[in-house]
Amino acid sequence: MTGVTAEADSGYDRLIVQFDNAVPSYQVSPNATATHFTGGGQSVTVAGTFGVLLQLSNVSTPPALLQNDVGLQSGTLQEANLFSASQSNAAIGIGLSRAQCPRITTMVSPPRLIIDFPS
Repeated sequence: MTGVTAEADSGYDRLIVQFDNAVPSYQVSPNATATHFTGGGQSVTVAGTFGVLLQLSNVSTPPALLQNDVGLQSGTLQEANLFSASQSNAAIGIGLSRAQCPRITTMVSPPRLIIDFPS
């Protein structure tokens, strides 16, 4: 993993996770404890009222990206935080202003996982 960014566009808020190699295995799911996330011995609470958990497998994560907050503070995507990275797994807690079904896209060059939340 080389970076996590957020941006707003007309009609949606976007979370972009970029990789140095291919996009790894991933799972996106609603978080059972709203915007409080735990995993890998770490915990974090992100802004918003609805939480989404992004789990990545077979990925290397530089320590500089840990606890890196990105977000828009307005719109749907309030905050995203890479809160856990151990061996070859990583977890990003995503806080939204309301429950939304994301549209997920992967890109090849550069390798990116793109998650769009309707705004």
